[in-house]
Amino acid sequence: MARPRPSLLPTAALLSLSLALVLVATGCAERAKLVVELRGGGLILASQPNGRAEFALLDGDSGSEIVVAPDVRTADLAAQVSLFDALELGGDQTYRLRVVASVPGACNDSDGRAVGVSPPFRYDASLARVPVYVDCADSSQLAGNVRQPRLYHTATWVPQGGPYGSVLLVGGARWDSIADTLDLAKAKPYDSIERYDADSDSSQLLTAKMARPRFYQQAVRSGDDVVVLGGIDITTVAGGVKGPKALDGVERISVGNNGSDRVSALEPLANPHALHTALALAPDRVLVVGGMLGNFLATIKAELYDPVAGKRVAQLDSVGVHYPGVAAALGDRALVYAGAVSELAVVKPQAQRFCLTSGCSCEGGGQPPCFERLPGLPVERTSLAAALVQCPSGGGGALYLVGGRRDEREFKQPGPDTVFGDIYCVDAASPGVPRLVGQLDKPRAAHTVTVVRGGAQGARLFVAGGFGPPSNAPFADAELVDVPCACPSAADALKPVTVALKVGRISHTATLLPDGSVLLVGGVIGTESVERFVPDL
Repeated sequence: MARPRPSLLPTAALLSLSLALVLVATGCAERAKLVVELRGGGLILASQPNGRAEFALLDGDSGSEIVVAPDVRTADLAAQVSLFDALELGGDQTYRLRVVASVPGACNDSDGRAVGVSPPFRYDASLARVPVYVDCADSSQLAGNVRQPRLYHTATWVPQGGPYGSVLLVGGARWDSIADTLDLAKAKPYDSIERYDADSDSSQLLTAKMARPRFYQQAVRSGDDVVVLGGIDITTVAGGVKGPKALDGVERISVGNNGSDRVSALEPLANPHALHTALALAPDRVLVVGGMLGNFLATIKAELYDPVAGKRVAQLDSVGVHYPGVAAALGDRALVYAGAVSELAVVKPQAQRFCLTSGCSCEGGGQPPCFERLPGLPVERTSLAAALVQCPSGGGGALYLVGGRRDEREFKQPGPDTVFGDIYCVDAASPGVPRLVGQLDKPRAAHTVTVVRGGAQGARLFVAGGFGPPSNAPFADAELVDVPCACPSAADALKPVTVALKVGRISHTATLLPDGSVLLVGGVIGTESVERFVPDL
């Protein structure tokens, strides 16, 4: 079994959980008996005699419960506790195990609620055990460290490593102070690649490096590899002055064993792109939209790229510039929202839908692939974040647009930037005018938004970090917003709840892991700390 993850809880009350699934054949090849084994020094020490736990077997894809076991006393350290008898386990189905423990006095809330979900697993003759790690619900812990402090990097989950896979951290840059973050010329970009093991909470720098340093790039997963597109490097320009340069380079990163990692150059993009969006609409189709060109002017240029073949597919023009904004995919369609900056430095909200095969009223009467203009946000902004909450069935969902800032220098106005705390919602299947549905507890920009399980609606927005008034220092907290998969009708329908983080973060990454937790990396000036948030599942 993999080394247990460090626990949130004091070791005197709750040790880091080392649960195991043991699947025992019952005589027929197609039948199995599921047994939960509590190892010595396992869930709850004898000093917590009132602790109880509930175990549930879940469908690995939908997360719906297949069977829920009765409560068991967590102080019972019997070698095996049989919870699921005569259960049909199909070799073609994916499962997860959920553990909810009640440990009064161990966690911050009155119920002492601790939770954990196993990574997906399938039953076969070779499967012996699957680990589950349990931590306090809706709490955050410092999980480990990366090798280099990073901002404006990418973080992509890949299946290599232990049961929980790894997060591949690519590029990014270092600044020595928060005051320098707006001056790209002072950035110190990386060409390095780091693999963070989500099972052991350890990190290693790969021996392979990118062809040149870059930050503000985009990355998409392609099979077991990661493909990096565009970005910014700092180079020497005329007169010996260093300045930012937008890149067109595309590179594939393949993680191997025993130092066999490699980086391969692919066909470059048709145009340089930085501060852009790249969204996978199919295994062999990535939409690259907008950002900055090589002359650092905002652009309407877009293109389709095939990450499997490593080739350009088509060049397109979007119906508005996109710098920098947010995007989400629903099937083979993309929704793109931004407070855009044109070549004339006129700031205005813009939005568009892209259709790969059908579904758009194409601008100019053309045929897909094409863009369709949509109503934008009512007030221009950048540094916003967004997340798509999909409905379990029916193919619909809601896109939530959260926060952001307005750079007052674009309007030649004195005073600090305007930072927003509003939450807008758009019907992802039939997008119209964005609807105001709530307010954060405080305005945020340069934050992240991740959809996590839990809440009355079954999904919540985890809005982490960022900055805002009065000091514009990085926020060491997050907000949880219970959201439905259809846009609420009332402007004040959503009521956020604030939770603490360990450190303040801006322009960091938030990566959803297979157990439902969120890994926060970077965005801390001069430090390498990694943080893991465990939602109440």
